[in-house]
Amino acid sequence: MKHTLMKKITAALCAAVTALTASAVLPVSAAKSSGPIVAVLGDSLGTKYNLAEGDYGYSDYIAEYLKASDYRLLAKNGATSAMLLEKLQSESADALAVKEADVILVTIGSNDMLSALTEFLRKNAKEGERFRDYFVRLAKSGEKAVLDAATKLTSALRTPRNTLEENMQNINRTIRELNPDAKVVYQKIYNPFETASAVYNGTDYSEQYEEFLNYVRGSIKRVNDQCFADLEGAVIADPYTLFRDNAWKYTFSDKEDIHPNAYGHAIIAADTLNRLGYTKAVVPQFAEIIRNGSRYFSASTKYIPLSIRKLLLPHSGLKVTHEFGDVDLDGSVTAFDATAALTYYTFFIVLTYDKDDPSVADCLLNEEQTILADTDGDGDISAFDATLTLQYYTLKYLSGFDDLTWDEMIS
Repeated sequence: MKHTLMKKITAALCAAVTALTASAVLPVSAAKSSGPIVAVLGDSLGTKYNLAEGDYGYSDYIAEYLKASDYRLLAKNGATSAMLLEKLQSESADALAVKEADVILVTIGSNDMLSALTEFLRKNAKEGERFRDYFVRLAKSGEKAVLDAATKLTSALRTPRNTLEENMQNINRTIRELNPDAKVVYQKIYNPFETASAVYNGTDYSEQYEEFLNYVRGSIKRVNDQCFADLEGAVIADPYTLFRDNAWKYTFSDKEDIHPNAYGHAIIAADTLNRLGYTKAVVPQFAEIIRNGSRYFSASTKYIPLSIRKLLLPHSGLKVTHEFGDVDLDGSVTAFDATAALTYYTFFIVLTYDKDDPSVADCLLNEEQTILADTDGDGDISAFDATLTLQYYTLKYLSGFDDLTWDEMIS
């Protein structure tokens, strides 16, 4: 009796879902060729600091797409603009690489600012207090404490900002003197101090902390505007804008580490490819990032903005032609799409049915449907995805929020 009832339930639910076969995942391979020479200079973002073995750093995507004949990773952990400039002005491996490279990827400047911040904390924070703890404690103390600290921090960053501006001009000028023909890409500095929740002694001070963050954002924006705006002949990529409000999702912030995680590196890589003019460049690792996003996130990450996923998708080789949430591919998001996602989740995730089982064949989703059903962007289809789809449908089509977007619904 139970078996018969389960078969009837299965048939009824599966009849509601379009059946298509999922595409196979192709392995990534770095092909050797007579392609360009790619040189990576600068700091720990270029060294792939803290990434797991096999994870791609941002420059790996560019080198793979270009089929680099020589890929020179010369970035160093802790490098400052002064250190890089000294190398470029001497008979170093960095200078030689610049002379011979066709594409030069540079990340520099963060350590100049972080050194000043470390000194600031040494003078103002409690012993052993990390930067987020210090900022949250100030937020708890009230608006005056936030304003006083922000004023001190702005003053503390002024000298290193001016020094960085001068060094960046000299770095770019030296690179151009060594090699006037190479494509040179610099990365703006992103804000590493955003966090999922500003908790101090068990109380959430997110609202107050946001006020302090606005001062920090202003300081970092001034650094970017002042130091990266007028580098002649250079391409400037913009992690600052792409990471804004979500930097804690794209970094190892849960480990008190400001460096990008693999998802963050993928974002930087996609932006870099676009700014180099390679808007249709496909690197299979982008598909891996999209399919398995949760592998790279902290436990507190709940939603990856759709704008970011749309940045990655054109470079992934994955074909998506419908609106996110439109699981049945009928051209609109409805409650039926939520049912389709929940049905897939129930049978293949909860009940662990074999996808080759003919009794659930009509519950399968193809590659595009799987991406569209994954509304939170973590690479998995869950009950949460189905709930988001139903909420989106209800708000946009039944409650009058005609201009609602996925990112607005979550924010």
